[in-house]
Amino acid sequence: MIESDIERKKEMLSELERVYDEFGRVPTVTELNEEAKFSGEEYNTEFGSICSAFTEADIPFRQQRIPNEELLKAITRLYERFGKVPKRVDMSEFGDYSGIIYRFRFGSWEKALNEAGFDEIPTERSAPYPRRSVEKGETQIYNLASEFNVSNSIAKEAVETFKQAAVEDILPGNNINSVASACFVISCYSEDIGIPTQLIEKSIGKDDVTRQYRRLAHELRLMVLPPDANGYIEPICETIGVDEEKQKLVKKAVQQYLEETENNSNSPVTTVASAIYAVDCVADKKYTQTDIGEKSGVSSMTIRKNYKDFFDYIDIENIEQQV
Repeated sequence: MIESDIERKKEMLSELERVYDEFGRVPTVTELNEEAKFSGEEYNTEFGSICSAFTEADIPFRQQRIPNEELLKAITRLYERFGKVPKRVDMSEFGDYSGIIYRFRFGSWEKALNEAGFDEIPTERSAPYPRRSVEKGETQIYNLASEFNVSNSIAKEAVETFKQAAVEDILPGNNINSVASACFVISCYSEDIGIPTQLIEKSIGKDDVTRQYRRLAHELRLMVLPPDANGYIEPICETIGVDEEKQKLVKKAVQQYLEETENNSNSPVTTVASAIYAVDCVADKKYTQTDIGEKSGVSSMTIRKNYKDFFDYIDIENIEQQV
């Protein structure tokens, strides 16, 4: 990257921080377009997605869940702009948010319109998509839901996202199972459920699920980021086979650790895997580092490097009494 590109990137991040400070919250795309020096599209182009720009600017985007009221106001803004009740595709193309978010939050675009005060529901033209590809993707998604013990409702949302990816012509040239898996990840993330992408990649024999997730989030304009460490505790514990009492101890350990180490650089998955091993060491030493590493997607070396840090933040005596 040449020096001018680096300076432009720094300027864009600085401008994003300025607008964030001005509003006291994460700005919408419309607010960026109106108030910032750079447009939302420019941030998409430079950083891959606006979400990535927020993350790189160290803006706490994850904690700024878009209120339902704001999502409904975005529908009204589109209505005022075009003078007609908008369709979901209108929101995705011209609005502040992806139309898919409304399905996650309200159950359907029609229900969101009703919540926004619109009785007239525009007819959505059903776009064609390759039936065999969708069937293959749907099978992959439900297989993952079964493997990782995720509810069918989440799998259903993932299938709808996959169909939207097909409509948007994202499937050609990409592995169907990888794209379907990325849709599954997005659906889980929207419910604050953290499924390590490394485990999914291992399951399907592909190593591009993370890349596909980022690509879909960008092209479908989905403001969905991975949950914090707390969202990974139950899925990883269940994959390993950690019992309910130990899960409670791991959850408490992770919460105490995060409270005391706000600036730790470990990924959420590393944090949880290391906490599980730390608790297990104090309890009954049922699992090896390799056991936990294989079931969490974290190397045993990484667990070995980090698990001892938890001993400084965990009430060891209290844990011993509970186990």
